[in-house]
Amino acid sequence: ANVDPVRDVRPDGAATVALVLMHGNGGNGLDLRPAGLKLGAALKEPCRLVLPRGLYESLNLVGQPGSSWRDDRSDRRDPFRWDSVLRALAQLDTILDTLQADGIPPERIIIGGFSQGSFFAMLVALTRMPRLGGVLVLGGSVGGRVAAFLRTMNGPKGSPSARDLPAFLGHGAEDRTVPLAMGRMAVQELQALGLPDPEFKAYKGFGHEVPEPMLEDMGVAVRRWLKLGA
Repeated sequence: ANVDPVRDVRPDGAATVALVLMHGNGGNGLDLRPAGLKLGAALKEPCRLVLPRGLYESLNLVGQPGSSWRDDRSDRRDPFRWDSVLRALAQLDTILDTLQADGIPPERIIIGGFSQGSFFAMLVALTRMPRLGGVLVLGGSVGGRVAAFLRTMNGPKGSPSARDLPAFLGHGAEDRTVPLAMGRMAVQELQALGLPDPEFKAYKGFGHEVPEPMLEDMGVAVRRWLKLGA
């Protein structure tokens, strides 16, 4: 998908499922590689894993250099710059187009993201047709600006992509970066945008992270969505 082999992990033989995971603010994509490989293996299908990197420089929570999906340096008064958001959406659409051109149908492509990356996973999933196979939200939320942007793009009738779109939202119960209440609010926002029944689960003893139990539950959910068997 126009990325290097470390970020575009292909199975032996033809992939029948694809998993696209977006990193959080200050990440680089490769930080989600272990989680992505575990999740892909849990599907028990030839899975192609794509780990794109945001276009903008940013620091992570401990001050190390990384990347962001949005440009919050150009206008401090409006940190959620929609021009950079649209560029990120175009970047992700190109990856999805490539996966489909390589023979993976949209209904077998799962998109997900951690923290900031989850915003963009939801943006893509709710604006792309034909709809994708599902969306995974790892420690994320739907902020007011994101919800307003989605409503603006989709109109008063909501998102056609949302009507049958499966979603699983996992959240660390002790998350202090994106508090648990914000994760619960995301469920309500997604329902308001047309998702029929988004799943939500909080994980006790975990903070702003991707714990093993969350990956296990997401693997079970994706297998159910894609009807991959027992």
